[in-house]
Amino acid sequence: MENKTLEKKLRIFEQAFSADTGGYYSINLTRNVIEGKMYQIINNQKYCINDAMGLPENARFTEVTEMWEKALPAEEREGYLRFMNMDQLMEHYQKGEKHLSHTYWAKAVTGKEVYVKQSIIMYEEEETGDILAISYFIDLTEQKIGSMELGTERRFLDVIFRDYTTVHYADLNEDFYEPLKIDANANASKISQIQIRQKVNYTDSVRHYCEKYVSDEYKKRFAASLDRKYLIKELSQADRFVFRYQSTPNMAGHRYFEVQIIRINQEKFDGKVIVAFHHIDDIVTKEQTYQLELEKTAYQDALTGIGNRSAFTKEMQTYGENPEAACIVADVNNLKLCNDRYGHKAGDKFIADAADCICRGFEKLGKCYRIGGDEFCVLIRKGSEKTIRVAIEKVKCLIEEKNAERAMPLSIACGYAIRDNEEETMEQLFNRSDEMMYNVKYRMKQQFPVYCEERIKNYLNVLNILAKSTDDYLYMWSIDRNEFWYFGGVEKEYALQDKGKPMCSAEEVESVVYQADLKMLHEDLGLIVEGKKMVHDMNYRWVNRQGDVVWINCRGKVINDDKGKPFVMIGRVSDTALRYLYHPLTKLFNKNKMLLDLKKDFMERNRGYFMFAGIDNPGSINLRHGRNYGDEAIKKCARIFEDYVTLNNVWHVENNCFAMYLDVDSREEVQKIYEKLNKKLMGFCTISAGIVPNRKQMFGDENNLYDCAEITYEKAKSNGMHMITYFSQEDLEQRIKEQQFLEEMQESVEHGCRGFYLCYQPQIKTGNYNLYGAEALLRYHSEIQGEVYPNEFIPLLEKSKLINQVGMWVLETALQQCRHWRKQMPEFRISVNFSAVQLRERKVAQDVLDVLAKTALPGNALTIEITESVQLQEFQYYSEIFNCWREAGIELSIDDFGTGYASMSYLKQLNVNEIKIDRLFVKGVEEATYNYRLISNMIEFAKSNAIRICCEGVEDVKELTVLEGLAPNLIQGYLFSKPCRQEEFERSFIDYNTEDYREHEAFVQKIYHYKDKMHVIYFNTKNILRETALGLWIIRINEEEGYYEMHVDETMEHIMSVDRKYTPQECYDYWFSRIKDGYQEYVVKNVNRMIEADKVIQLSYPWKHPAFGEVTVRCCGKRVEDSDGMITLEGYHRITSNIEQN
Repeated sequence: MENKTLEKKLRIFEQAFSADTGGYYSINLTRNVIEGKMYQIINNQKYCINDAMGLPENARFTEVTEMWEKALPAEEREGYLRFMNMDQLMEHYQKGEKHLSHTYWAKAVTGKEVYVKQSIIMYEEEETGDILAISYFIDLTEQKIGSMELGTERRFLDVIFRDYTTVHYADLNEDFYEPLKIDANANASKISQIQIRQKVNYTDSVRHYCEKYVSDEYKKRFAASLDRKYLIKELSQADRFVFRYQSTPNMAGHRYFEVQIIRINQEKFDGKVIVAFHHIDDIVTKEQTYQLELEKTAYQDALTGIGNRSAFTKEMQTYGENPEAACIVADVNNLKLCNDRYGHKAGDKFIADAADCICRGFEKLGKCYRIGGDEFCVLIRKGSEKTIRVAIEKVKCLIEEKNAERAMPLSIACGYAIRDNEEETMEQLFNRSDEMMYNVKYRMKQQFPVYCEERIKNYLNVLNILAKSTDDYLYMWSIDRNEFWYFGGVEKEYALQDKGKPMCSAEEVESVVYQADLKMLHEDLGLIVEGKKMVHDMNYRWVNRQGDVVWINCRGKVINDDKGKPFVMIGRVSDTALRYLYHPLTKLFNKNKMLLDLKKDFMERNRGYFMFAGIDNPGSINLRHGRNYGDEAIKKCARIFEDYVTLNNVWHVENNCFAMYLDVDSREEVQKIYEKLNKKLMGFCTISAGIVPNRKQMFGDENNLYDCAEITYEKAKSNGMHMITYFSQEDLEQRIKEQQFLEEMQESVEHGCRGFYLCYQPQIKTGNYNLYGAEALLRYHSEIQGEVYPNEFIPLLEKSKLINQVGMWVLETALQQCRHWRKQMPEFRISVNFSAVQLRERKVAQDVLDVLAKTALPGNALTIEITESVQLQEFQYYSEIFNCWREAGIELSIDDFGTGYASMSYLKQLNVNEIKIDRLFVKGVEEATYNYRLISNMIEFAKSNAIRICCEGVEDVKELTVLEGLAPNLIQGYLFSKPCRQEEFERSFIDYNTEDYREHEAFVQKIYHYKDKMHVIYFNTKNILRETALGLWIIRINEEEGYYEMHVDETMEHIMSVDRKYTPQECYDYWFSRIKDGYQEYVVKNVNRMIEADKVIQLSYPWKHPAFGEVTVRCCGKRVEDSDGMITLEGYHRITSNIEQN
């Protein structure tokens, strides 16, 4: 038994060591033990693996396997563990698989990486039945590396041969070759000698292949190029030889091939070569496509897609002596102008459209070529005059279709010629066609100038040059295309030419026109398009980039074409010509423009009526609602008036007054218009109007007509609110008297202002009643009428402009008198009135300074009074004048403050020195709570801005006493003196030695005694009301319209916790809506008692306070004098729930 086991071991070792074993060990698989030690043999030297790995003898097989696995490269571990798995080995043995092997990279005990083949031979120990195994290693590292290099080389050859269908090795000297690669689809694969890959005769194989597979046109060249002797000669001078040819398609469908013969020995040619064939169908296809593209580029026009001049020349050569050949030459008109005006993209479209029309027109006759930038030619092999004319007419129709959608019309001139003899060359035929085309082109320019764009180009060039020498905007309107060109930088102020193009569409131009003026503009331009007008001269409005409305004057002259139709209109737009002819608030034309329009257009009509209309009681509107509301009322009137009359028939002549021309024939129609206007304004304001007929024989000129309209309006206004008055015969007679009176005053002015004289009214300081100065007031004594009131002669002086001469006389006379009085009163000051007419005089600023210098007075001796209404119009102009005077020390005063439309901001900008509060507010101030509060606000504003306050029209001591409680600076009025002549003024206020002066002093003492007697103590009423939380209110009621408004003071606003400034109507609604539910009827009942009973009514009621919740309110009120036709109640409002009761 032992002998048999030993014999098995010997046979196994014999088998192992015969294979050049690199290591070995013995395994008892049944007991999981490696018997003894393990050894590895490297370079014939034996190494103990146990020692190297620190393992004992008879180590456990599984533990050794795990340790050995960890020393392997990561990619080898999984395969090694499967191979060395003990259970797997036992299964292999049971199946009879006793000899197993596995190859892998490992690290030898020396540290060297080796590629080993490990084999295991298993057998059974007969004595014990244990399964034993011998494991041995064979080092395959060198073989592995060699096979890797060989594989790499093979792969390289495969890559090299991949793109070749057949590859052969040939020896040209020995005349044989041997196939290396044969593609199954290759034609060569059909040759039997090649199929068996034998060495074959090179010359015979080339001849056989050429005869059978090379296409006929390449056979001769193929045989010559692959001739053995020829190749030896060629390759002795070069490394390779290449030849392309066409063959019958192979099984893959390839028909174009390239053969490359490459010599193997690069240093010295020995006849040995590689012959490689590969198909080049894809390369040939690309080359053919490229060739076609080259030919296309050479013979096809890139823009139109038709033949170019080269194609035309080539085609002409094929015509030879064709007896019926015809040639059409076509030239596109105005291509350069199209490029210049619309850009080259539009020019390309111009050419493309022309090509399309010509090609479609001649498509059945011949072929069209583009032979120049704007020139085309059609060649016809068999042409007749009839067919050619029909084709040209078709081209014209196609052009008309194109022009329906084009901004710039297409125009083509065509000429043609038909060969009339066989001797005429095609070049001569072309020349005849070309000559005819130029004749047609010339006639088109003469007969149809609308298509001659050169004219437009010339106009634009001239306008561009002229625009640099004017401040106006020059323009040209192409009437048939409805396109506009503007010059002079119009795009800076207005939204035109925003797209960067010099040309504007009609829509762009209309976008800057004020909407209300578009209809009128369309009507006027429509007449020009129809040829009914040759001149455009119109005033209308544009809207600038800031959204402001600007009046422009647009003038233009129409230029017709040679057919007499409107071609273009050239002119200018001015936004400065009308700068002083429209009102800045409403943007309507003003009085100056109206007088020009009356003279130019309306007086000659001798029909219709003029309406002079004004807003009723504008001062009251301002007081009740504020100045912004007053401005809005004026603008609303302007908009409504424009809706009923055309733009040029309404003028804003004064602050709250308008003039309108009504193109009607009867007073009844006028009355209807007047009632409609008032109806539109209902709830906002009412207007009164004066009406005069437009009769030149009645008034003579525009000034008289306007004056009579104004007089008639004043009559209507004197009759009450919402009144209309018609000019009568009595009015005409009055007008004649005024004219005679004006002539008398004109004569007076010419004689040194004879009949004019000055009166002086003192200005008194409050508190001590000392004289501050005087206001110089103009008076006139007529030789015919006697004394004439200022309100009668001053308007006539202003209308006739005589006020300028008279005004300077007043200034000089007053200053001379002031100089005289300052000898006794060095601080005496004189105030002189200036009207808006005087301020419009060009040299007024310097003239005033010259008179001041002439009298040698300091500037602060003079105060110039202007009316409040002056400020609204042309603020910048007036501001420059006032600044000039202020620099000289002259002071500025606003007269009649509160009756016009001046805002507090204007007073700050003008930097005025004084405000004179009008008699309208001073009268009855001791009883009129509203006026008292208003004056108080004015004085408070003036003091906060260091402005002097003068209260005018003070006529009794009560008014004086109340006003002094508000502490104005100056008092002026009949209480101290009426305006008096110089002598009387001196006696009363300058010369203290006179009886009149002593009487004045005595009067002043009486004022002191009165105040002492009345125990006058000046209270700060605002503080008292504020501290006691007593709010004052005024309620005004229009019972017919159910309209209620409440005016409150600052304390009342504070008590009610008003969060913003309410309108009177909003304020009433706010107060009434917070009365506790169930108490409204009680409050209304007591308000009605106040209205009906002439006594004070007191009531208490709960009121929902926004901050404190429900509070108890005590109200006390009484009806006072009605104002503006409305019931008026005055009273107070006080919260009593927080008052301590005793």
